[in-house]
Amino acid sequence: NTISGNVDLSGMNDENHTIVIDAFGAMAQLTLDETTAAGDTIALYVTLRANRVSGAWNDNFGVILAEKDGTYYGLSFLYENLSNPSADSYVKQQWTNENALVGIPAWATAALAGDGLETLFVRNGTTIDLLAKNNGVWTYLCSTSVPDDAVTDVRFQQWGSCTYSGIEWTNDIGIEPVITAGENGEVTAQPVNYGEDLVVTIAPADNYMIGSITINGVPFAGIDGVSISDNVLTLADWRSLAPEISVTFVPEQTADVTIGISLTEGTDTAAIP
Repeated sequence: NTISGNVDLSGMNDENHTIVIDAFGAMAQLTLDETTAAGDTIALYVTLRANRVSGAWNDNFGVILAEKDGTYYGLSFLYENLSNPSADSYVKQQWTNENALVGIPAWATAALAGDGLETLFVRNGTTIDLLAKNNGVWTYLCSTSVPDDAVTDVRFQQWGSCTYSGIEWTNDIGIEPVITAGENGEVTAQPVNYGEDLVVTIAPADNYMIGSITINGVPFAGIDGVSISDNVLTLADWRSLAPEISVTFVPEQTADVTIGISLTEGTDTAAIP
């Protein structure tokens, strides 16, 4: 894989594979050694850091993953109104006809303006997803649509000044859950491809039942797309690389029932107090 463009590429062969873009409207293009077909899954890891807000317009920077008929599809971070990145930063679904703004969490904004934000851009069929790492956990931020017949075209482009480092590319991306099972039960799950349903089978021991289920420390009931039926937990269309799933077990709850029976001549009656 090679990178070309009107940017500073002097650090591309160092340990961190670094690109510094410091020109208004500059661009770098990644040429892939491997052949990819339209619609193939593409995953690009890159750490983004804003060097400064410097442009005459709203500054933004990000990654393009696909192209069709001269239209580019990707996602970028936008600084609105030339404000400081640590104070006001958004994700913009740019290079598409959507041009939607999605607020990003404070931890992502702080990382962009600090030591850098570890990001993952994934083209998965007809969507491009943006994930970022928060305390070691890949967290989904937003998506944009892309035609299924758009061809792979990887570009780093922005208006302003930023650094791209830790650049890695792959078309083989899977989800491998990290399972923690409490005593008196077993929890199993098989790795799946990115964007597929992740199915977790939970088997309490005899006389035990599920006590709690959390995913990345959050109770599962509050997470969209997660459901359970007959002790099978399903994470539908899951878009996190290594979800931490924790299950605890508690004794089954039983209740003592007292049945009182009174008999009279010719009639049987039963009363349950």
